[in-house]
Amino acid sequence: ILAPLVNNQKGSHQVLLNKLKRDGFIKVLINDEIYFLENVDSINLDKNKRWNIDLFIDRVKLSNDDDIKSRISSAIEVALEQSNGLISTIVNENKKNTYS
Repeated sequence: ILAPLVNNQKGSHQVLLNKLKRDGFIKVLINDEIYFLENVDSINLDKNKRWNIDLFIDRVKLSNDDDIKSRISSAIEVALEQSNGLISTIVNENKKNTYS
């Protein structure tokens, strides 16, 4: 479960990445590559290029377990808050889907 934060926008986005790290998030997906926020200083995005940035909220294995349902619900809530009403999912490391 991901929160799409930047959609095809130019900029280095360093302020955003630093804020996400300060807020305790672990990793982001930038143009389909995974970056760990603990290494935020080594993430150098060309300010003249367009970027897509998605924040990883949680990774879960789907099941009917009530704990998993609760975890998914919480992750969706966090994703919606972070991205102003959007969430993305990647199922089985395949195509990313975005929902509003």
